[in-house]
Amino acid sequence: MTFPPLADFLGALSPGSQAILMAGALLGGLVRGFTGFGFAMVFVPIATMAIAPVAAIGLVWFVDAPFALPLAAKSAGKAEWREVIPLLVGATVLLPLGVFLLTYLEPVAVRWLTAVTILCAVAALASGWRYRGRPSVPSRSRSAAGRASPAALRGSEACRWRSSGLAAITPISARCATT
Repeated sequence: MTFPPLADFLGALSPGSQAILMAGALLGGLVRGFTGFGFAMVFVPIATMAIAPVAAIGLVWFVDAPFALPLAAKSAGKAEWREVIPLLVGATVLLPLGVFLLTYLEPVAVRWLTAVTILCAVAALASGWRYRGRPSVPSRSRSAAGRASPAALRGSEACRWRSSGLAAITPISARCATT
């Protein structure tokens, strides 16, 4: 399987679709610039108005990875690995589920799932909800499923609508708002 150059892909789009992609990239870039994350949460729903969700997620990797990878490398030393490792394991294990859902769900359904998920996170934070504890994997949970559920949520989100950090960022943002 070969992929056409990005210029061929963008050139095949109508001027209106190109404008939608540029507007999504601009808004996503503004959010990322102010918060340090969130480009994909803004860009993907907007981009899927012009292109398929699979193409939008591929475009996110092409546009965002050159900027995100160096930032991640710098931040690795400051990470709280006790919180990061369970999320990383969940994302790795359930990424195939996200790929499956992204591939077989209708694009409109993916758009609505993305919008509802993001609006729920925003509503939780805007309502004043604050997470007062320290995020971790509960050691006294009765089942492995109970211990893995936050990581599983993040992993299944990872490819489904490319907002994999949403499950982790919402409680962490709520916790940071109280400090």
